[in-house]
Amino acid sequence: MTLLAQYQDISTEATRREAVFLVSRMMRYRMDMIAGLEEEVHDALQEIRDRGNRRKFRRSAKRLARLVDRIEQLSQDSQYDAVHLAAILRFRHVDAVDLPDREQDDPVRYIT
Repeated sequence: MTLLAQYQDISTEATRREAVFLVSRMMRYRMDMIAGLEEEVHDALQEIRDRGNRRKFRRSAKRLARLVDRIEQLSQDSQYDAVHLAAILRFRHVDAVDLPDREQDDPVRYIT
């Protein structure tokens, strides 16, 4: 089930806003994680460049590969969420067109 399908199953507006907020917060969390992992990648590259024994080189290379895999997974998850969040925001915009002006709300406002 996609995020949009799950979003459409939510009945109350407050819960929908909270869902949009949580998805956007999760994307920010992933970006923070990626930034932290990039620091670790930099450290691992420094270890590889340093003169040392073969065991240390292999350990650093394996660590670097794991970090890169984790970054790729986090970026794929963020891309998935971004696509579905955009669909949710488009859905909210189309849904809001039918409402009177006083009830229309900007969905992007909840992504803070």
